Amino acid sequence: MKEELEFIGKRIVANKEKLTGLTLDMQNSEYTEHLNRSSISQDVVFQGRTELFHILGESLYSEFEESMEKLRKWANQMGTIANDNGISLDRSIKSLAIYRDIIWDTFSEEIREEKFAAITVLDVNKIIDPLIDEANYIFTQIFAENNKQMIEVAQNTLQQLSVPVVPLSKDIAVLPLIGEIDTYRSKLIMETALAQSTALKLNYMLIDVSGVPIVDTVVAHNLFQVVNALRLIGVEAIITGIRPEIAHTVVSLGIEFGGVKTLANLAQALSEIGFKQTTN
Repeated sequence: MKEELEFIGKRIVANKEKLTGLTLDMQNSEYTEHLNRSSISQDVVFQGRTELFHILGESLYSEFEESMEKLRKWANQMGTIANDNGISLDRSIKSLAIYRDIIWDTFSEEIREEKFAAITVLDVNKIIDPLIDEANYIFTQIFAENNKQMIEVAQNTLQQLSVPVVPLSKDIAVLPLIGEIDTYRSKLIMETALAQSTALKLNYMLIDVSGVPIVDTVVAHNLFQVVNALRLIGVEAIITGIRPEIAHTVVSLGIEFGGVKTLANLAQALSEIGFKQTTN
């Protein structure tokens, strides 16, 4: 039986270029067109597929763990190339399924002529299938990690856009806050307020919370921290836009805004600090 596996394995290795050519013939036109549009060279595609046939063939007469290690290295390399060049996960996985079909379509008649035992065919599957399954798994992990990173980048971008500092004059800026303020966003507000106040050389930062739906003890504490941090770098912070219903909630919760200047709206705050808009 071992000799039969070795015979099949070495036949796969000896014919790996021919088998690779068959994969190119079997893939659908849409996938071929997508490959041609990508920056992946035909040489990279051909060499990558040839290498996989070599690994699969060699696995039938070599130590399985060695073959698995080679397979993982191959899958990480090729999966990354596919992902970086916009080849979708489903197309990448479908391309792996072709290898099984080609091996059996090419050598089934030869196996019958050699009158190999039925158990040999099962053993070939038992060796090759886990390798291809592992490649599928690694491809999936690569694409999943890339999607996760893209989502994180998008979320970070949205979070940064949600903390805009708008300069009104050479020493006055407004920080309009909209939406809920969680722990992460509070940290971002702190970092942005301090960084922009320093960069713009501000004397006043008007923090408008009219777009914040809820001001509870946690939100209030976070706002106090921002105000105190700004005060330490010489910037006076004024909180504006506390709506009546929010004010009622703040009072009922026993939250005190002692030491923090609050005004009804931006207009009052601007008037308070002597800001005058000039028109041409």
